[in-house]
Amino acid sequence: MSTDIIEILRAQGWTMRFTASGKRLHAAVENYRSSNYVVQTIPIRELIGNDSLAGCEIEHDPPMLIFTKPAIVPEMDNPTKAADHPH
Repeated sequence: MSTDIIEILRAQGWTMRFTASGKRLHAAVENYRSSNYVVQTIPIRELIGNDSLAGCEIEHDPPMLIFTKPAIVPEMDNPTKAADHPH
């Protein structure tokens, strides 16, 4: 995998956020999800190659690049359908 994946994700509507690991990563993912975002993470090692991180002790909690995009609410995608709902 290379940095081309970043361009592919951006073309699909994903927004690159930041890099995190451990507790910070888990907190960020939960915060984005609770704010109605879909979250995808990619290990930095896959983007820059294993040789670049030789000697780093990151196997336990590897740094991840966080991407988000707004979650789609089906009722909001079709205003006509939402207006016909009996609520």
